[in-house]
Amino acid sequence: MAYSELVSYQRRHDVNPLRGFLVPLVQTPLFVSFFFALQGMAAAPVPGLLQGGLGWFPNLAAPDPFYVLPVLVTASTWLVLEVWGQKSQFW
Repeated sequence: MAYSELVSYQRRHDVNPLRGFLVPLVQTPLFVSFFFALQGMAAAPVPGLLQGGLGWFPNLAAPDPFYVLPVLVTASTWLVLEVWGQKSQFW
């Protein structure tokens, strides 16, 4: 009974539960290829990565010894999700 109500609701409001999987399905090969390309460039190393950094990370092929970049990325992602993710409170 509940399933038939769900199906009728989805038909009335033109809801397709598989539609949400389409974008990640298309983006996944792109992101995986970027990951492997950057990983290969860091392992090679590409000459531009050896001298292209700033501040405390002059060598982009070496890991960040102070973990500042991962912390900054995590903090900025959290900020975007917490502050601007709840759009209805601020707009």
